[in-house]
Amino acid sequence: MRISVETNGKTMEVEVRETADGRFRVELDDSEFTADARKLPEGGLSLMIGNDSLMVYRKGDELYINGILYRIKTEDPLKKELLQSSSFQASEGAVTAAMPGNVKKVLVKEGTEVKKGAGVVVLEAMKMENELEAPLSGTVEKIHVSEGQSVEAGALLFEIK
Repeated sequence: MRISVETNGKTMEVEVRETADGRFRVELDDSEFTADARKLPEGGLSLMIGNDSLMVYRKGDELYINGILYRIKTEDPLKKELLQSSSFQASEGAVTAAMPGNVKKVLVKEGTEVKKGAGVVVLEAMKMENELEAPLSGTVEKIHVSEGQSVEAGALLFEIK
């Protein structure tokens, strides 16, 4: 999958694919290289790219590479297309699913103050996990689903006022 990554005011196109031998092929703008990756505790990765070793940790929009902080903004074109299509609808703070799916995680509790764009529910649809975001800033008035629940198209997922 190809994504756009904005870091420190520069936008780059990144695509990562796993190869048949378990390595990763990375395309970064016009460059291409192979990396060996090993998972580290707390969700980090140890990468070997040629003779260079990198330790990478990501927390939200913060990316730490060998201890140096980079602020990133990613845009997943497939997720953007899903959210802009009728797959997920948001109307006046109410978010519904237009396709069947499975609730993987509820990220906030009722009564929580959220900002526009904050993750509220993770819904798996078409074998992809999608973090559904608050369509506006406000208070999570009602969560209509629970983790593990299957939902049909049109199911009301949550409301924000």
